Amino acid sequence: VCRGRPPAAFWDGRTPPAPPGAAPPPDLVALFDSGAYDNPLPTAIPDVVTTDEHQRLARETGAAASVLLKNSGALPLSKRDSVAVIGPAGSDAITGIEGSSYVDPGDFTTLAEAVREKAGAELTTVSQGSLGDVALPTVPASAFTAPGGEQGLQAEFFANPDFQGAPVATTTTPNVDFSGAAPVGGLPAQWSARFSGTITPTATGLARFSSLLSGSAKVTVGGETVFDGSRFIWDFFFAPQEYTLGGTVPLTAGEPVPITVEYSTREAGFFGPRLTLGWQPESLIPAAVEAAKEAETAVVVVNELTGEAVDRLGLRLPGDQDALIEAVAAVNPRTIVVLNTPGPVLMPWLDDVEGVVQSWYQGEAVGTATADVLYGDAEPGGRLPVTFPAAEGQGPTHDTGASVEYDEGIHVGYKWYDQQDEEPLFAFGHGLSYTTFEHRDLRAGSLDTRKGEHETASVRVRVRNTGQRAGSDVVQVYVGHLPTDAVDTPEKTLAGFAKVALRPGEKRDVRVELDRRALSYWDEDADRWVTPTGEVPVYVGRSAADVDLVGSMTVK
Repeated sequence: VCRGRPPAAFWDGRTPPAPPGAAPPPDLVALFDSGAYDNPLPTAIPDVVTTDEHQRLARETGAAASVLLKNSGALPLSKRDSVAVIGPAGSDAITGIEGSSYVDPGDFTTLAEAVREKAGAELTTVSQGSLGDVALPTVPASAFTAPGGEQGLQAEFFANPDFQGAPVATTTTPNVDFSGAAPVGGLPAQWSARFSGTITPTATGLARFSSLLSGSAKVTVGGETVFDGSRFIWDFFFAPQEYTLGGTVPLTAGEPVPITVEYSTREAGFFGPRLTLGWQPESLIPAAVEAAKEAETAVVVVNELTGEAVDRLGLRLPGDQDALIEAVAAVNPRTIVVLNTPGPVLMPWLDDVEGVVQSWYQGEAVGTATADVLYGDAEPGGRLPVTFPAAEGQGPTHDTGASVEYDEGIHVGYKWYDQQDEEPLFAFGHGLSYTTFEHRDLRAGSLDTRKGEHETASVRVRVRNTGQRAGSDVVQVYVGHLPTDAVDTPEKTLAGFAKVALRPGEKRDVRVELDRRALSYWDEDADRWVTPTGEVPVYVGRSAADVDLVGSMTVK
């Protein structure tokens, strides 16, 4: 809805102004509706626009969006217990996605600082443990030995993207680090290169490698593939982070091992070719393990960067972060994992930790909101808007090598898991509270299609807080197969939900309105929505996989 006609100052002098009451051009509706023209920006823009009110709102919404995935009793934390904060929990925290929508959070309280404020400096230890999802310093020439004994790597270049035929150029390069143009002249637009030799580590333990890449690359160290993938681009202008590929391999100090780096311009984006090979030869995990041993609780923060023009290449945490969690959990049974990630990740360590909090990206509240949730000063109020797969290959997509096929039809997301009788790691809608709730007395109304397309149907449920703390419950209402043979319909579809906050022992009737569209299907031949009449199953629960009440409603 437009607040009114565009102001006269906006008229370009050529196009006749719209008559009174006429709708503005579609691309301007949002500007007018938001009040941008009714409330113009001030002439003097302050350097800092963050206010105390903004900080409070970010803190509130951050906690409300956090999802408590697992809690075996360690959460909320006690402010009387010692705690080790491990991982990228300082100013290196990822606060938002890369790309055009990135927002600079300005100065913010880190999680390490926020925990120290709650537990006290004497009870708080901070250990880096992992650098998180970042680009590492370029491997120096001193670490490499070419096949002829020279310092560096042998580089062979091919006049095609597939390493075919004899190399058109062979040279020795001190390291792997080029951008924008080929490292040697005379190559066509599409080319490939192979760098080979040995690498001698300077430390014993888990060595980490990373790459900033535009194109495709495969890195093999000591016979193990460290990473194999492609990137369209390594950066997208507007945020401080860069998109990396990487992996880890155990190495022994002073013992050289073979290394091969294969690069192709295939998949390279508009910035042109780029390849760097960075490393972190000395692991930070041992120091973190020592810190975890001395603390009553260990909080491990892990992250993953995402953003515009980059796809996630898998569901594993980048770099050495899975290894960090496993090592910390092995010495501290009260380990809590905070996932500062954009979406689902695999959790091979899930059975070994006491708690898992999905915090997403918290912006300027990355420290304060997460600490509030960890210590129970705020409730983890979020529920999963996506399904977390149990394995890399689980889910509806099929990778054929050249393309990804989406052939699930209407069974998108959690509906595919129902159709295939697959059990995910965490279901759509999942999210725990610091208290418990009981659902009773499902009462489903009816829907009369004769009353028009805006008719709704009500579902009522009595909710009681059966725990010892105040908290909120999200009542989720799903509908089952629609009463029609004309088309296939999902086994369960989220039709509505409502959030209710209750004190211990308090109970309340919760009403969820189901829109007629939730009880309809799209008729392709008729080019319209159709609402079939009959009985429709109704399910009430806490996720797509956790249903505790079953009933039905009548569509007339």
